[in-house]
Amino acid sequence: MNLIQFLAILSVVSGSKIRKLIDFLDKDAPGDIEKAPNYNEESVAFQRNKNFNPCLENREICANKGKCRSEDGNFYCVCPVTHYGKTCEHVADQTNCVKNLCQNNSTCVSTKNRRSIVNTVLLKELRLAKGVKEPITDKELEEIDIQVDYECICQKGYFGGLCDESELERKCQEVHCLGRGKGIIDKDGKCHCECEKQYFGERCEQLSACYDTQCENGGICEDQVDLVAKTVTATCKCPETVEIIGGTVTGENCEKLEIPSTIPQELVPCAEGRNSAMFFKKLIAQIDIGWDKDVTELEAIQNDYHDGKTQNGQMTNSWCENNGKCVPEVIRVFTSRAYYIHRCECTDPLTDGYYCEYKRHDACSLTREEVARGARWDEKCTDSMHGACVDINGEATCVCKPDYTGDTCEVFDPCARHPCKHGDCIPIPSSADVAFGTNRYQCLCPLSAKLDTENNDCVEINEKKCEKGVCGNGRCVPCESDIPYDDDLMPLCNHNEKLQGFRCLCESGYLPPYCKIHTNPCYHNLCQNSATCHADPKTKSYDCQCVNGTRGSLCETVDDSCDAFGGLL
Repeated sequence: MNLIQFLAILSVVSGSKIRKLIDFLDKDAPGDIEKAPNYNEESVAFQRNKNFNPCLENREICANKGKCRSEDGNFYCVCPVTHYGKTCEHVADQTNCVKNLCQNNSTCVSTKNRRSIVNTVLLKELRLAKGVKEPITDKELEEIDIQVDYECICQKGYFGGLCDESELERKCQEVHCLGRGKGIIDKDGKCHCECEKQYFGERCEQLSACYDTQCENGGICEDQVDLVAKTVTATCKCPETVEIIGGTVTGENCEKLEIPSTIPQELVPCAEGRNSAMFFKKLIAQIDIGWDKDVTELEAIQNDYHDGKTQNGQMTNSWCENNGKCVPEVIRVFTSRAYYIHRCECTDPLTDGYYCEYKRHDACSLTREEVARGARWDEKCTDSMHGACVDINGEATCVCKPDYTGDTCEVFDPCARHPCKHGDCIPIPSSADVAFGTNRYQCLCPLSAKLDTENNDCVEINEKKCEKGVCGNGRCVPCESDIPYDDDLMPLCNHNEKLQGFRCLCESGYLPPYCKIHTNPCYHNLCQNSATCHADPKTKSYDCQCVNGTRGSLCETVDDSCDAFGGLL
């Protein structure tokens, strides 16, 4: 059982509030190389090989001015940028390398086909300028995704499509954080982990109990580690006080909210006869000078109203629209201060937004979030050429057009229409389209059918003529078949065979026309090179007695032509 499987089982047993502390071992971490079972670093042979320097034994081991480097008894060549290979033996075609982005003295080699790669050099520059948490814009993503017609052959110690990633960076990104986070090297060259939500620790080695624990009313979940009991417990840290009105938040999940009954009515969320705009105006007016960030954040919530008609408006009619349910709660803002406000629970699945103000026509209409990011209606089902979105019982369902399948009709399936009536349809990858013309599939026909190349379909030949057992101990061949056979027996039909539509090719020892009557096994024997056939009536088979100079079960191999055929000439 590996570490991941152990974590999965542990999460079910221990529940969401408490988990066992993992005694992390280095052996649980993925290694760079799986060593062979007989690999022993302490062996004498290994020490001798490790000290061996092949560069001294053969000073011309690297060609084309490559420089030989010895490492642990082996060697590698540092090639000039014009060559590549184990010994720099290959000359690089650099026709397409005039403006290449290959880094760290790597060799640029032209390719026949253009391909898409990520400009990791530009990506690192953007990350350094923007910071890790700031998202990359769509325009920047377009600049990062580039088309090239070359590839970079890296020098030892460098990796990546542009050879811009060092061994240290690779280990930090791929190994150090155990696949549970992102490794980042700081200015001092040390590797730090930004763990995924469900993990924490120096190397993201611990499974968080907070991952599936929900804290209410502005509570913040913290993992409490008990080294004695070896447990990790999820603890909700509730706000110590509620600004403006006072009040307390308690409970295991901060679910208990106690508000003084003496607070002014205009500061009570969801109060009957009032509305959201009036509430926020009164609340913001009570905030002390100096807490501008709190004001900005609360104003953003107040103005988060988009009904599709009024831009940056306010909720002035009531608390929630479209039968949304108003619920009082405490929120914690960026400064960690807590405020008593409200939220709306949308009861209609076709409504969304902070105030449930945005209502769609049906399940296929764009949500407010999709409108904000510029999505199109036809993206629901990949695009309008692949399928159409249909509202079925309140759920968006893609009805795909012929040749397309998948949840969003994203998969092209040329066999969806079952075009091969008498055979199996085999999809052809898009990269092979040229070889097969405009067709995206090929029909694999059975023996009783042939391929109509003009219509790319299987055409039945003498249907039901070659039924099972019609030829007894033989093979049934349609008279009009153009299928090649691996022997010299051609299906040349006589007049009667043409009338019935097939011919039987009998096994040795069986008589035509239907291969059901057994005779001398040497009838139609396959003995070669003047060998004599000897029948065995009991087994209904035969053996070949070879002449001198030949051998094999059928005497098919000639070792000495003079001995075999000299006396026959």
